[in-house]
Amino acid sequence: MKLIYSIVFLLTASFSIAQESYEIVGYAPRFVGEKVTLYTYQDYVTMTKIKIGEGEVSATDSLFHIQ
Repeated sequence: MKLIYSIVFLLTASFSIAQESYEIVGYAPRFVGEKVTLYTYQDYVTMTKIKIGEGEVSATDSLFHIQ
């Protein structure tokens, strides 16, 4: 029984430590200076959106970065 608890503890500890971050980079020359917002749906029945990232299109290279 202690072995099962140890395995469960190690699995949950490794999942909480191994959190990764991603970056989305895009090119939008027509939208220089405007904000780009990334959404996901919390609930597909009610179509409730959650904002998960935001970036602004740069005037120098027309790129936006969302982390």
